[in-house]
Amino acid sequence: MNKLMTRIIPTLLTTLLFNNVYSQTINSFAVFDGSTLILPAMKFGEKIYTNLKLSYVGGLDFAYQNHTDEILSDQKTNSTFDGQKVTINLVKHDNNLYSNLILVPTSDGKLTAQSADTPLPTKKLSTLNRDALTWITYKAIRKPEIKELNKTNYNQNDSTYNAIAYLDIDLDGDDDIFVGTLWWENPYLYESVKKIPAEIYINNGDGSYTYDMSMIDGTIPTFVHPRKAIVSDFNNDLRPDIFVVDHGFDASPFPGESPWLILSNPDGTYSTRYLSDYVGFHHSASAGDLDGDGDIDVFVTGFSLLILLNDGNGNFTDGTNKFPDHLVSIGRLNTSEIYDVNLDSHPDIIAGCECLTDSAAKIWLGPDYNKVVNVRKNEPFTTIVDILPVDLDADTNIEIILSLTGSGSRSYQGAMIEVASFDKSSNTLSYETLYEEDSSDTFLWISWLKAMDNDEDGDLDILADNKSQGLIIEQYESGSFRVITDNKKNW
Repeated sequence: MNKLMTRIIPTLLTTLLFNNVYSQTINSFAVFDGSTLILPAMKFGEKIYTNLKLSYVGGLDFAYQNHTDEILSDQKTNSTFDGQKVTINLVKHDNNLYSNLILVPTSDGKLTAQSADTPLPTKKLSTLNRDALTWITYKAIRKPEIKELNKTNYNQNDSTYNAIAYLDIDLDGDDDIFVGTLWWENPYLYESVKKIPAEIYINNGDGSYTYDMSMIDGTIPTFVHPRKAIVSDFNNDLRPDIFVVDHGFDASPFPGESPWLILSNPDGTYSTRYLSDYVGFHHSASAGDLDGDGDIDVFVTGFSLLILLNDGNGNFTDGTNKFPDHLVSIGRLNTSEIYDVNLDSHPDIIAGCECLTDSAAKIWLGPDYNKVVNVRKNEPFTTIVDILPVDLDADTNIEIILSLTGSGSRSYQGAMIEVASFDKSSNTLSYETLYEEDSSDTFLWISWLKAMDNDEDGDLDILADNKSQGLIIEQYESGSFRVITDNKKNW
């Protein structure tokens, strides 16, 4: 080991005091081109070695080639050396990603790859990152000690999760879970408002989950009434990031709340930002490249619209007024998704609420969002709770699955699942109701939908994402569905 590091450590330039130049100029992931493994920065003790190159010599072996600078810094890096092994958090090879790569020195001065993982990819559209191979009961993963702690500290009831996100946060190849739970007390008073900390559960690979907040480097996000957590790569480092909207106290004076942004660091930890400049009654969000500049923007709905434009590094500015007036002035909406529904390679915006006068939802077709398609109202289920666009029947058109409930005098009573098939040649929709519960019960509406091959017959079925609700609508022939399991209360 000493011989190896004697070759790596020699200072080529005078040691520099390293500021923020590193994070702005050096990639946060390693790159392997088939012959050379380039580590943008490797941390060893108090020093960082930049642009370190390892030559591939065959089999699982690499050999030190050279590096550029030796820098004194406490900056986070994608690669570290602890005196026994080199750990590389993320490696890009062509279109493939490898994570948690361990290189162990050998007696002849080489480095041998000992183990590595293949992380789940992070898609650009947050809609696509909703997919998870597991079907879970939300409350079942929550640890009793967390429930007890929150009950003691915040008088929190055993709330069902409103904001849930699936992401491979530890880059080991399976979906971990981020959740935000709401504060609620009886009586529900503005002066009693409390903020509840976020929770992260790491997938153990055997159907169990471990509560683990160790990857949060900084303030743990806290929420009053989080409505939606979305996942995308906001800082362009090939790792999943999280954006959470919170509408705050759910009664007059409706003061609103600010979103939270949870951004990945090169070393696998996460930094958090409370976006205090954007207070509002934010009910939903979705992510995609709305302005066509190559990075991921955020579309936030609620009492009013907020479009946050990204600079490519996860820094957002209010760009709402840069979009067409008929989009900017849409008013109150409570749910949204971004998806290429007409398959023209441009993201489209789908958003809905009972509050639109001429329809229950609209589709604004990209890239200019001037073409608008109305989604019908389906009385009495005119509140759209969730929107899930997907190709259900493997044809040339996209289906939009809608979770609906009542509005007005029947606010949030009952539940309905409807499929709107989008005809890309005519920009029109056709409809099919798959499930209906015409009930006065206000605990039946389905917060989040899931499309997966539950019966493993090769096609997609429709489920309530929270397994405790139990709803399964099975596709048994292409385009034909039947209800297998009824819906239960969403407690």
